[in-house]
Amino acid sequence: CVANGPLRDGDLLLTEFSHADAMDDWSIVGEAFEVLSAGDVVLIGRPRIIDTSCAHSAVRGRSLVGSLLSRNFTIEHRYLHLRVQGESARVRICIEGYWIDQHNALLFENFRQDVNSPEQWRHLQMDLTRYQGKNAHVEIHDEGRGWIAVDRVWLSAEGVQQGTGVDWTVLDDEATDSATLLADPVRAEALLAAGLVDSARYGDAWNAAVVSTVEQLRQLDESVPQPKRILSAADAPHGFDVSLSIRGNPNKPGDLVERRALENLGGAETPQRYRNGSGRRELANWITSSDNPLFWRTQANRLWARVMGRGVAATSDDLGAMGVPPENRALLDHLAVRLRDNPSRRTLLRDIVLSRSYQMASIHSDPRAQVVDAANDRWHRSHQKRLTAESIRDSILSVSGRLDRKVGGASVPVHLTDFLTGRGRPGGSGPVDGHGRRSLYIKVCRNFLPAFLTAFDFPIPATTVGDRLVTNVPAQALALMNDPFVHEQARLWGDRVMKSAEDEGLLVAIDRMWQQAFGRP
Repeated sequence: CVANGPLRDGDLLLTEFSHADAMDDWSIVGEAFEVLSAGDVVLIGRPRIIDTSCAHSAVRGRSLVGSLLSRNFTIEHRYLHLRVQGESARVRICIEGYWIDQHNALLFENFRQDVNSPEQWRHLQMDLTRYQGKNAHVEIHDEGRGWIAVDRVWLSAEGVQQGTGVDWTVLDDEATDSATLLADPVRAEALLAAGLVDSARYGDAWNAAVVSTVEQLRQLDESVPQPKRILSAADAPHGFDVSLSIRGNPNKPGDLVERRALENLGGAETPQRYRNGSGRRELANWITSSDNPLFWRTQANRLWARVMGRGVAATSDDLGAMGVPPENRALLDHLAVRLRDNPSRRTLLRDIVLSRSYQMASIHSDPRAQVVDAANDRWHRSHQKRLTAESIRDSILSVSGRLDRKVGGASVPVHLTDFLTGRGRPGGSGPVDGHGRRSLYIKVCRNFLPAFLTAFDFPIPATTVGDRLVTNVPAQALALMNDPFVHEQARLWGDRVMKSAEDEGLLVAIDRMWQQAFGRP
């Protein structure tokens, strides 16, 4: 078997996959990886004898995929080393959770290395000199029909490669029970490839028990379809605490801060430390618990603002000390309790739009109400609601008859004008009218937003926006007069009206035109 050489003084062993418990320090993604012992056999195109204990991704063939992610560790050595074997696989080290190494090899040179060494063990080395004191973790990936084996991961101050050698103990064929050998065809074929058995001694029994079985297993492995990949998120099973950055400077670490609830949001009343994973699950459970009044009030206030034009608390993004407190606290508490008891936002929205408050006019007939509640904080009338940019565009499409009401489907590329330039510009431009699709289906590129929507206060998608800006600027009138999208839809509407006049008469066409434009007779 292969013998690993001893570590040098000062080296730090991260993992040696000499037993199954070694996987406890790694996060396992997928079904491929298991720990194998020296002498085990795997089928990788042909049967192979494992010459040293290792984590292997081809235990059940090459069709299964998976990844191994190590625990986070602080970089205090210059080099990271791995002993690997395999093909069409890769190894990478991730610094502080950044994935930019996939796009900028200059900053993270050799931090992502391909593994294509199926016949012998290979030594990988990564220079960590520039990232001393940073947190990092190692990733081992088998993402296709390749495979990878890893037997040791360690850190050192020197970039050295350890020598290894193979010392097989030859199997005594004559002493091997024939029934036992033929009962494990993959092992038998591997021993034959290693020159440790003589198949002629078994005659036709060898072909029947070994050759045909191995071929069936190989065909079965090749018939397994490749998995479909999607973006997903999962909590890391091995969390860690981080240091406080003095005055926000990450290069000036302070005391270690334990994972726990945020004190400014009431976390001081629940001082228990989060110990499972990153703590995000415990934090989410605490935020959404029935004992936390802020979450449900904030959610209910935003839903009310979305429908009614203004929140019960006017500052939807800030219900804290810097925000405007709600004048009608009882109403906000009532909405929050209903949402907490039934977290269905659809149900609460339905109840709001069916309420008398939603059905009120924006002008109250009683002048005394205007004196008592001039700002309409207690909702004696309806607030005037600003038409959103998306609604304006969709209404224009509806009037022209171009609106495509189909639900679902792929996003429509944004229409690029000559003024939308810069880094990251999409390769292709979409049609001016977006194929008539609702604004919901127009692809949003953060640095290349639709000019027409932007003129009407379309929110900048850099952060969440609870309350949209409300502006009244000349650019909006100019967009309605000069934008190519408006001209195109006006032309379509004109053709539609002219056809109606020819078919049904001028007066009927004018009546229908009025209804289409204003939504009333």
